[in-house]
Amino acid sequence: MKMVHFISPEQRIQLSQAALDDRKPVLLVGESGTGKGALANWIHQQSARSDQPLLTIDLRNSPPESIPDLLIQAGAGTVVIHEIGSWPLREQKTVLQLLETHSVATLPDPEPRRLVQARVIATTGHDLAGRVAAGLFNAELLRRLSAFKIEIPNLKSRKDELPQITETLLQEIVHDLRKSHLRGISPEVATKFAVYDWPANLRELRNVLKLAAARATGDSTIEIGDLPDFGAEKLDFHATREQFEKIYLCELLKSCRGNLKDASRASRIELGMLVAKMNQYGIEPHSFQ
Repeated sequence: MKMVHFISPEQRIQLSQAALDDRKPVLLVGESGTGKGALANWIHQQSARSDQPLLTIDLRNSPPESIPDLLIQAGAGTVVIHEIGSWPLREQKTVLQLLETHSVATLPDPEPRRLVQARVIATTGHDLAGRVAAGLFNAELLRRLSAFKIEIPNLKSRKDELPQITETLLQEIVHDLRKSHLRGISPEVATKFAVYDWPANLRELRNVLKLAAARATGDSTIEIGDLPDFGAEKLDFHATREQFEKIYLCELLKSCRGNLKDASRASRIELGMLVAKMNQYGIEPHSFQ
């Protein structure tokens, strides 16, 4: 697995150290869309635990009472705790007990405790020290999580790195889309990117590039006309994703001449899911035969 490309050389050293010493927890701090999930995945894949489970716990999808069982499922792998800054104090205590005792209590009988050897990687977009001062976060938990604390700056503060980040993201996107003739962005697009603040960070840049690359008809570069109408008040990420999916599926079917099995194999999208997406967007395969 390649080193993630959107962090500084200094942070790459931190990241490598965190992967090497897999006994200590990690705290990844950054705004939404800065790539915390990708960094957590990289740390796990580069650690000695890479052959063990990687499990993410998000309270938006997992009820609090399920947390002990989820931690047990992680075994000797890695558990990524999504946005721990928003976790209630009671659930924070469960994580602290795991870090202190390498065990968790399960309901309805809290005894005996179950041994858990999983490594913890926590992510947050909050100022945890401020939440400690406000009585909203456990001070000891913050101390323990900070064994490896990696702060990820937002894209707005990294304008000097933007060209390189854009180039690397685009290389990945055009490879996936099989549009290797697209080798970059035009000077006009580069100027537009440079003056924009990217409030949703890397996630927003990736979405814009994916849609632009899917729409691009030029011989070698993405042009202004290929870009979606993005901006803090304009870009609807859900709509952008749907636009991209529809354009991508049409390009895929065109290249496979409407053959669904070939399209499924080329895109690595399960055939049933491919058909469901086509029905969702009203795409008829015979149109591409």
